[in-house]
Amino acid sequence: MPKIGGIVSGLDTDTILAQLKAIAQRPITKLTARKAELDTRTAAWDAMETKFVGLRTAAKALTDMFATRPTMVTSSDTALLTAKVTGTAEVGVRVVKVTQTARGQESMSNNVAAVDTPAMADGTLTLKVGNGTVDQDLTGATLLSALNNGTGVTLGSIRITDRSGAFAVIDLSGNTTVQDVLDDISAAGGVNVTAVLNRDGTGLMIQDNTGLSTGGLVVAEEGGTTGASLGILGSSSAGEVVGGDLNPLYQVTVNASNNTLEGLRDAINDLGGAFTASIVNDGTATPYRLSIVSKYTGDASEIVLTSSDPGFTFTEVQAAQDAILQVGTTNPQEFRSRTNSFDTVIQGISLKVLDADPTKAINVNVISAVGDAVGTVKNFIEAYNTIVTGVAEQNTYNAETKTKGGALFNNPLLSSALADLTNGITGAVEGLTTTATSIFQIGVNAGKGGVLEVNTATLTDWMTNHYDDVKALFSSSLNGALTAVRSASSTAADYDVDRVANNVTDPALFGPSSDGWMDDTPGVFSDTVALQFASPRTITQAVIHTLNTDANPVSSWGIKDYDVEALRIGANPLDDASWTVLASVRGNTRGENSHLINAYTSQLRVKVLASHAADERSRIVEFEAYEATGASRRTSALVARISDDAGGLFSTARAQISDEKARLESQIEATNSRVEREIARIEKTFIQMEKAMSKNQTMATALNNALNQTAAAQSSR
Repeated sequence: MPKIGGIVSGLDTDTILAQLKAIAQRPITKLTARKAELDTRTAAWDAMETKFVGLRTAAKALTDMFATRPTMVTSSDTALLTAKVTGTAEVGVRVVKVTQTARGQESMSNNVAAVDTPAMADGTLTLKVGNGTVDQDLTGATLLSALNNGTGVTLGSIRITDRSGAFAVIDLSGNTTVQDVLDDISAAGGVNVTAVLNRDGTGLMIQDNTGLSTGGLVVAEEGGTTGASLGILGSSSAGEVVGGDLNPLYQVTVNASNNTLEGLRDAINDLGGAFTASIVNDGTATPYRLSIVSKYTGDASEIVLTSSDPGFTFTEVQAAQDAILQVGTTNPQEFRSRTNSFDTVIQGISLKVLDADPTKAINVNVISAVGDAVGTVKNFIEAYNTIVTGVAEQNTYNAETKTKGGALFNNPLLSSALADLTNGITGAVEGLTTTATSIFQIGVNAGKGGVLEVNTATLTDWMTNHYDDVKALFSSSLNGALTAVRSASSTAADYDVDRVANNVTDPALFGPSSDGWMDDTPGVFSDTVALQFASPRTITQAVIHTLNTDANPVSSWGIKDYDVEALRIGANPLDDASWTVLASVRGNTRGENSHLINAYTSQLRVKVLASHAADERSRIVEFEAYEATGASRRTSALVARISDDAGGLFSTARAQISDEKARLESQIEATNSRVEREIARIEKTFIQMEKAMSKNQTMATALNNALNQTAAAQSSR
């Protein structure tokens, strides 16, 4: 603003304008203060969300804890053996002896005077690992642990698709020998193949038996590396997938370029086998020797070395051996491991061998660890109490000062969320046949101010003597489809849509007047099957079973494309826009698909968009919908919904605050513009007034001068 002063009028116009502007901007001050209040409210929501997330973390920890019975294990001699819990372990004491530790093999060559002079005559150096001889091929009895030069096989699942398009997922995790693998693949249902040794006897071969001349035979991984370690990954249009050599022979061709110890060392290491070579100095007159050590431990790491030069030989200085454990005293059972770890000797316990002493009995003691379980429950309750206390602090009111406790004072969204949480944690758990259906029965009590209190002694007693009941109370889930009302867009004759949720999942039972559902509009999509629950509930998992048998594989009879959808609360189920897509499958190749979801809804449905069947009918064997019923499981699902970025409590609250801040900013901007225009107008008026007064003053001065001149003239006459 320019300084115009009061040169003529004598008024302090600059100060007047500043005061007028300050008065006009008072609404802006209030609007800015309102924005600051909104920032405070945002911070309060952020702090409250942290408490809710803390409860979800505690709820998940509690649910996860019940996946295995809480136990702890001790070893009476940790210098020989250590133990840790890895799964569900039964309480008890086992007596164990370590008779042998696992180790690899080491062999050394005869002594050589220098590392860079010829040590071996031209010829070959042959290395073989894992089966004790250089020329043995595979047999059915060959141990999987001996394959791949002693590195063994990574056990898991593979997927095989035959030339008809049918497939099977084959679990090989329990196999021990090559014959186990051949038998499991050949006996797999849903796919028509046979597994045999390849024609060289060095690996495996998968053969298609469909009789078809078109289509491809495919062997693929199913989430691991089993196919690769068996050497059978790949596809073939000829109906055979031929695997590679699982016990390769390694050879070094020795000549003038590599016949020194250094050259032999480098050539052996370049082979990439299950061994390494190095040069050692034993301090003798001819001190240098070539050392070859297996990379792995156990009997299967044995190295057989053959030199074509009788003057260059190897001596075994350490033999490969498995670790050996004996369990029991009267009739001890022996267990072997190629490593020093034993993960299956005692269920749920991993043992690690550190040293051997066949004379020393070691007590491996598995005991109940209910203290940890009790602590996890208490953490869950404390996380809930943190929210209760936080909400109470927001809702305090001082009648004398008329001040509210917090920025979220009496917020209905927050109060509703707390009420839902309270019901989720303290409400009775449906579907239980146990003695406890409420946390109030196991030592949890209502305290002052809405918090919950834990009677540690009572809860410990329940954990000790009724563990399974407490587990069900917190972590149970229920297939809500079994009690839901089922409906479909159409149903073929002799089929009943009620049979789509009758706890029968065997596709072999599918058929008219027996089991499953089929639509009655071939070639017309979409087809729907819906589950209507008695009241809204949280569905955490949907499982869809479609037709898939040896005679009727999913690739020829199952549903191909579909969505799993939930009805929005209060919406019209007849309006497609009322349904939210939770999961989608396109090009389905599985008879069973499980979908982890988190939907609070009164209806769930499968919407089929395409079928593999030639008649273009939709076929569903079973539709399962699991709801979170246990106190910690449903609390976790509830908090996930409350804190959802799309439509959850906190995202909704922040969106409202953001909208209100945007309105305030618009008002501030508009008010500022109006004030600037008004001040500019007043300023212009002042300037015009000063100009007018200045003009009048000039005229008055001129008139006064004229009068003075006239008076002077008259006086002189």
